[in-house]
Amino acid sequence: MASRHVEEAVEAYLAANWVASPVIVENAQGEAPQDGSPFLRLEFPLSITNRWPINSRTYAEAGGFRIVIAVESGTGTAKIREWGETLATLFREREFGGIKTQVPSEPFTDDLSDEGNYFVGSMIIPYTYNFEG
Repeated sequence: MASRHVEEAVEAYLAANWVASPVIVENAQGEAPQDGSPFLRLEFPLSITNRWPINSRTYAEAGGFRIVIAVESGTGTAKIREWGETLATLFREREFGGIKTQVPSEPFTDDLSDEGNYFVGSMIIPYTYNFEG
């Protein structure tokens, strides 16, 4: 799980730059829209923090956050691909709040992407965050 600073900075950056759909932050804002409209879900599944160099109070967090793109079931993958391109551009090699993002993956779908009213694709955005502690 990412540090609180990383989560807050990514949430704020996405909220300021994404208007195409609601963004649901994991374990914070409830369920998918009741009307079946598309949305994004933001998740922070992985990070590792190290101290560099060993005798300092400087830390390096590296990880990846995941954006799940949920579109209406039965509408194909065009919107997932379109939104994925937009999100990749939004996060590709950016710096905000002390966080540096790298190159996002393309949205991934498979035979488990069908989730009832939604068809989902997900992408990972790797990042680094250096801080004093």
